[in-house]
Amino acid sequence: MMLTIARWLAIAFPVSLLAGPAVAEIITILIAILFLVHGVRSRDFAWVATPWVALLLMVSVMFGLSGLLSAEPQSAVRGIVWIRFPLLAAALCFWVLRDDVAQRRVLLSLVLTVAFLAADMLLQYLTGSDIFGRARVDMFTYVRLTGPYSAPRAGISLIWITFPAIFYVLNCVQARGNRLAGYAVAALFVALVMAMAHFSGERMAFLYGVLGMALAVVLARRLRPFFLVMVLAGVAALGVLLLARPDMLEQQVTRASREIAQIDQSIYGRLWVSSTRIVADQALLGVGPKQFRTACPNPAYGSHGLDDPKLRCAMHPHNFYLELATETGVISLLLFVQAVGLVLYACWKQRARVMDDAILCGLVIAFIVRMWPIASTPSHFAPWFASPMWLIAGLLMARLAMSERAGHVR
Repeated sequence: MMLTIARWLAIAFPVSLLAGPAVAEIITILIAILFLVHGVRSRDFAWVATPWVALLLMVSVMFGLSGLLSAEPQSAVRGIVWIRFPLLAAALCFWVLRDDVAQRRVLLSLVLTVAFLAADMLLQYLTGSDIFGRARVDMFTYVRLTGPYSAPRAGISLIWITFPAIFYVLNCVQARGNRLAGYAVAALFVALVMAMAHFSGERMAFLYGVLGMALAVVLARRLRPFFLVMVLAGVAALGVLLLARPDMLEQQVTRASREIAQIDQSIYGRLWVSSTRIVADQALLGVGPKQFRTACPNPAYGSHGLDDPKLRCAMHPHNFYLELATETGVISLLLFVQAVGLVLYACWKQRARVMDDAILCGLVIAFIVRMWPIASTPSHFAPWFASPMWLIAGLLMARLAMSERAGHVR
């Protein structure tokens, strides 16, 4: 009974991402609790000894300790409750999604979520408002799309979950007889998603999409011709679009190039310099979860004469690796990086399977995109940022574990 409930919650998880962070938070907590209750009833906690799980639990302990030693009581709560995310990933891997049928149901839910979000963004772009009446954000020279969300983050939310959905669709195409029609449908799906990532006005969404497509060309052995065609068509379409729309050329290329060339003078460069100074000062346990905002204005963390906190500070460092280092310490960062490394090593050990299994390949690409270190990111402690990340991580580890079990059976 508990397993059935947990599986239905997992199926609902992708759709819940459309409703904002609250519903996904509830599902995360419920799955984690059900998993722990299952462990108590079955007396099975062997999963705790799995290296990547053990490391993430150690990260949780460090988060809680950092919060307890900070000046803000709420920081301790934020650090302690972070454990729900590794518990979610462990629950999906070791209990909820152990078989192919359960995984495919969640992936189908993910496809429907991606399709709805992309279509809703297209509607908002063309008409000015989405299906729920939310208006797009018209900036001075470009447009930002909100989709169903209250803030313009639809593009990044879409691209984080899109590659498993794309590869699931392609996997279904491979299993059908009429591949030409299937590939045409898949190509339209890919084009819609990538176009919305571009039209969203979010440069990181666009860059993540480019990274994901490049990885698809490299990793998807059987689907490489499909992705090569999509990449070439995308480059041609983007070139024509940027020439026809100087505002997008300014936003996506000119402005981005200028900021990269003068990164130390950009807001991100200033944030990252301030972050490194905080790390140098409080390297062991950091300043506490979500306490960058209170620590950064300290004049000791200024640089290049920028003593005005408004010029070099924000709510968080806008890079979640730097955020871990500044707010929870270098030990937490190293433990987390080691856990990520173990997941990537597990993917490497099954690289032949990754290159042949479309579903596994899509999950690997999504995981790499999410863990890409050189990027501007939301806060690691923000549920809307964390929930899809840990859903993908749990799905990936469940798929790898199933593949490994199948290999042992042979």
